[in-house]
Amino acid sequence: MSSTLAESLKQKLAGELSEGERRVGANFRDSLRATLNGGRSFHEEMVKLWTELDVLRRFGFEVDDAIASGKYNPFRVEELELHGSALPPTIAEKDFLLDADGLIDWVVRNGVSFSTVLAILGHDIAEIARHQFSLDETLADFVSPKVTGWAKRNTEPVGEPEDQD
Repeated sequence: MSSTLAESLKQKLAGELSEGERRVGANFRDSLRATLNGGRSFHEEMVKLWTELDVLRRFGFEVDDAIASGKYNPFRVEELELHGSALPPTIAEKDFLLDADGLIDWVVRNGVSFSTVLAILGHDIAEIARHQFSLDETLADFVSPKVTGWAKRNTEPVGEPEDQD
């Protein structure tokens, strides 16, 4: 990758995440991991994230604008209603949760536009919601989640040239 292209990508995609964006990322990751650990069902997790993303969508996924409006508060102490008795996620659900977590992790570590990750999650969860929050039904309708593969993506920072001169 040429250094000019790398710099262009870095300017377009990279940057500093705000405290609000970092907090939302941490909240979403904690929630996804709780579901992976059997704290709630996949259905409950998708409904929760859908509700949160719906608020953020109304602000163009601009976390700081949503916070400033008072309609979204990522700093609240969230009462995770973890029952511990939820059925473990299916293999497909586990893969989706891990990929969503991987995407958020990559974005937070690299300072990539947080509104982009929220739009990607919003797309995927909207598709799952359209299928009564069933990932199996979503996949059976030939929908391919955009988060697919992020659990295994390259961990190199955005915009780093492959060759160091």
